[in-house]
Amino acid sequence: MGEKIIAPRKERSDKKRDCKPTVPAALYETLDRVSYITMQPIKSVAESLLEESFQSDLVIEYFAPELMRDLWIGNKMYVGHAVQNDYSGKVIRVPHPKTKLNMRLTKHIYNQLESFAYAIGKTPTSTAGEIIRVACQETPLLQRHIEQSIMDTLDYNRRQQLKEVLRFIHECNPEAVQFSFLNLLDSIIAKFRSKTNSLAEAVDAYLNDWSEDE
Repeated sequence: MGEKIIAPRKERSDKKRDCKPTVPAALYETLDRVSYITMQPIKSVAESLLEESFQSDLVIEYFAPELMRDLWIGNKMYVGHAVQNDYSGKVIRVPHPKTKLNMRLTKHIYNQLESFAYAIGKTPTSTAGEIIRVACQETPLLQRHIEQSIMDTLDYNRRQQLKEVLRFIHECNPEAVQFSFLNLLDSIIAKFRSKTNSLAEAVDAYLNDWSEDE
């Protein structure tokens, strides 16, 4: 009787890869707040930002001076530098409290991350953390992500009432002209997050208080 041959198991095409970069605690807290606004897990927020970053010229161009090798993104090629610069291949140590960010990336996104990391001479893990930091702090990508989520999360009536609150604030204090819609949401979250389960509930609580104080 012949020996039974066990064929190696094929890897699923949709299998996800773990990616656990370490990010500054302040950045993690920001992602946590976005998680509350969008009602998505922190990992989903981070994964979405990473994916959106590969489609953002602003994010890619931010890293252009660090490219040691040519990088293809879509149908565009970014030319790498043959000579290493002061940043290439180095992991920048930031002396601040840090937190590990857990993500699971699709094969397509992980392959893009690997190519990006190879081009700048760093590991995929450290590259993922740096891309998310740049997306949040150096470009309007995070703000756009939040604004779109607000449109999806808050109904028309709530958005209109918040705009009325902003109008009232600006009328009473012209110097508050820089106080934006996102500034208002940030103050609402800070006050009501511990008492509510979603952004919509926090906005309702705020609007009820505001109506009573008017």
